[in-house]
Amino acid sequence: MRPGNKKAPTKGSFSPFLVVFFICSFFRLHAETGSVSYGYTGLTPDGNRYIPGKGSFPHVRALDVELPGKPVWIASARTKDGSVVAVSLQDGNVLLYSIVNSVVSKLDVPVQTIPPGAQPVLVLYGDHAGILTERAYRRNFLTHPVVLPGSGETVSIDEWGRLVIGTDGETRSLDLNALPDARILFDERERLLLLTQPTDGYEHGILGDLLEATSVTIVDTSPAFRVARRIPVGRGRVIEGISPIWVDIDGDEKREIIITVSDVSEGARIAVYSEEGELLGSGAGIGRGVGWIHQLAVAPFGENRETGLAVVRTPHTGGVVEFYGCCCDVLTIDARLPGISTHRIGSRNLDTAVACDFDGDGTVELLVPDERFETLLLLSRTGGTVEIESAYPVDGFAVTNITAVCGPGETCVVGVGREDGVLRVWVPYLYL
Repeated sequence: MRPGNKKAPTKGSFSPFLVVFFICSFFRLHAETGSVSYGYTGLTPDGNRYIPGKGSFPHVRALDVELPGKPVWIASARTKDGSVVAVSLQDGNVLLYSIVNSVVSKLDVPVQTIPPGAQPVLVLYGDHAGILTERAYRRNFLTHPVVLPGSGETVSIDEWGRLVIGTDGETRSLDLNALPDARILFDERERLLLLTQPTDGYEHGILGDLLEATSVTIVDTSPAFRVARRIPVGRGRVIEGISPIWVDIDGDEKREIIITVSDVSEGARIAVYSEEGELLGSGAGIGRGVGWIHQLAVAPFGENRETGLAVVRTPHTGGVVEFYGCCCDVLTIDARLPGISTHRIGSRNLDTAVACDFDGDGTVELLVPDERFETLLLLSRTGGTVEIESAYPVDGFAVTNITAVCGPGETCVVGVGREDGVLRVWVPYLYL
């Protein structure tokens, strides 16, 4: 079993008042006014690493922040003046930084602590910033809780694989047999989606252990907290990942569920399911049981802004970024480029890619690392080709997820943590 599973305002404008963030009734009170916002390592609540907005790349400058340890995860969120970044270190300490007018400042607040390796959840309320504390994780530190913006309720997977929702003293639970490190997704109706029913029958083990899910479960939170649908992938198959991408991929105003399905004979393939459990389409399998496909983002890539799915095929052995068309029951690869890697074997960090209109030209680009994690590459898709539009040296080895925040105007900020204990952020020249 997986470890732990038993079955940017100006400096000084943030105060120690952030302790109120850790009182669940406070979450619920202010969520009703829409005044609380959250930052997650996966960027979006639906598993899709695509953020709206425009940037000014390549007109950016790299800034380095010395950290008192090796970074592991980064979470970020917008403020009215800029953005705030939470950086968790190898020892579990979490530091908060503001980025305002392309200036990075450490916030003058007490250092927060979560269990080493856990993913931080950043919380913003007005001029105050904090993180969800260890209590919200319910003794399962392989994944992170989420907070539903409408109700203000915290949702988490506990150490027994149960889904728990509510506030302190008022919780409800469902015994879902959740994948221990599953990421909880939610939509605008505050329905939940997560991976369930783990098995150790597929011995690939590239994502931190030998457990993989065999089903996807949709959960209603209102009017009743209940299982709405469980979608199995079939005997002998597993879902190799920690979360689906849950988006409207075909323009029918209904969300589809995109997963990587693997088996011992054909290896990994991309599969698209309806919320009713119907298999809508799939891509070709790798052809061997030791290959993997890392699904990244669904976005309007390309000059005609047609919706496509970006993935990296075999990121550990000659990684290739591929763009799938999404118009029929057989997903076809429309464009590809070798020399890309978005994952290290044994890591649960699958958030090393971001899709956004980074250069402000009206089309969406994909930002990913190169094979050595020494450079971030901005890729653009034009017709049947993928081109490296620009490259951004990390000047070391990237070891965290990639975070990005887009504010008003062309103000995208991108950040990544380095192995040598440095947070590198790229900020617009606009304010320099």
